[in-house]
Amino acid sequence: MISLAIALVMAMAMAMAMAMALVMALAMALALAMAMAMVMALALALALAMAMAMALALAMVMAMAMALAMAMTDTNFNRRRNIMGLGVNGEGNVGFMPDIGLHNVVCCGVVDVGTRQDQKYNKKKHDVIIRFVFPEITQMGDDGEYHPTLGQFYTLSIAPNSNLGKHLTLWRGKEFTDEERKRFELKTILGIPATITVGRTQNGRACVESISKPMKKHSLPEGELEFFSFEEFDGTFPDFMSENMKNFMKTSDEYQEYLHHVSGGADAQAAEEEVPASPEEFDGDIPF
Repeated sequence: MISLAIALVMAMAMAMAMAMALVMALAMALALAMAMAMVMALALALALAMAMAMALALAMVMAMAMALAMAMTDTNFNRRRNIMGLGVNGEGNVGFMPDIGLHNVVCCGVVDVGTRQDQKYNKKKHDVIIRFVFPEITQMGDDGEYHPTLGQFYTLSIAPNSNLGKHLTLWRGKEFTDEERKRFELKTILGIPATITVGRTQNGRACVESISKPMKKHSLPEGELEFFSFEEFDGTFPDFMSENMKNFMKTSDEYQEYLHHVSGGADAQAAEEEVPASPEEFDGDIPF
């Protein structure tokens, strides 16, 4: 009996040892599985971090490319704008920086600068410069005192969604009818007073942000109105244009068409520029 009891105890001890070994094996397997899961989680986290880093690098590259493109566009736009040498009494607006805000002015110039390929939008664009003189500001030049001017480039369109259309609508104080748009002539704004809002471009130069009815009505200061249209071009640019401006005009499609017209043996028709006389005093509604 004693031998049987001892054998039974030894069998139970061995069974318990095997059970403990099995539990330890299961625990080790679980620990290994957990370790593998942690390794996989770490690998996934690393992959996500690398993807985020690549996305951030790509975003930075795109931002730099956009900033470079904007800078190039702004530089090209202002290079074209600043090539102007137009002004009253021979004085241009080089270096003229009116304060930001409202200014009472008179329209003293409308210059058709022709059609060129727009690099930004890859299409042809016909531009015009509208120039304003500041009767309330006096500066000193080589020829004495003068009133400075500020010119603004516009696409030659008075469609409702165009900048020129919006500015003219605010200036006259009412919308254009379809019939008015068809027969409107831009030179009718010459000599007309207005109040403009002066702002700054991205590179800090002065620009016309909006035009409205005049808060104070001024007549045009002494000096000739400046008007030019390729529709009346006879091969000669007006005296008020600087040499830089004349060279710029020669890059237009209209000038190239004129050269082709002349070289083909056709007679160029000279046309007198009809510029409205400067009003002695402006009263009443905006006449356009």
